[in-house]
Amino acid sequence: MDGKLLILCDEKPGDYEKYSVKDIYYLRSVMIDPQEDPERLFVCWDSIIPSDRSFIEACMRYGTFQDKMPVDFPLKQTGMTDGKHGTIKGSIQEESCLNAVRSNIQILRETAQKGGDVKGEAMDLAVQFPMQATQWFIEAFSEMLNQKNVVRILLAHRSDVNPELVRYRMRLLEAWENHNGLMREKASGAKLVEPMIYEDFGQLYSRSGDEMMEIYSLPIFGETSEERKPN
Repeated sequence: MDGKLLILCDEKPGDYEKYSVKDIYYLRSVMIDPQEDPERLFVCWDSIIPSDRSFIEACMRYGTFQDKMPVDFPLKQTGMTDGKHGTIKGSIQEESCLNAVRSNIQILRETAQKGGDVKGEAMDLAVQFPMQATQWFIEAFSEMLNQKNVVRILLAHRSDVNPELVRYRMRLLEAWENHNGLMREKASGAKLVEPMIYEDFGQLYSRSGDEMMEIYSLPIFGETSEERKPN
């Protein structure tokens, strides 16, 4: 079966001797050079779910109208990026939360223009915002998986990472897994595999090779397992 393995790991983005760890810039790219499009797609966790939660926490304040969002706020994202892309950072979760904030602000503007109950609308949006932000993330993550042709996802965490952060990552990806299938045509066909804790990258690289062998053994779309059996 054709398809990529996405490995979310705690390595810094960049090109290494035998592998490359991707960042948000790669994930955003629609057109990719085939030579830079590996079947084992190592991606830094901070490009998906940042360990620095300051931007996310600020989004929660702005999305629930506790504070007014500064003009330069979008530039304060904390997701880790490869140095070759400059200093502007980002992550899928941060972009999703920011989009949810902007959506709520636009709804209030439209309510005010129509002479509606702005205060009541704001209260409703504030209550719904945490779930809205999560839904934006789920949809954005699935869209990325489809664009990159990802069929399996390995969640890998270094042994020295804060256990609370690991649990948060796992809960958010489990929420994605539970809701992804409900999105119909926007859903991703990717599946989570057994997660792992690793001491060094060699362990992760070896495990990713095993998972790729599993992907190679999957039936080709439209072909039954009986058709694939040798004579």
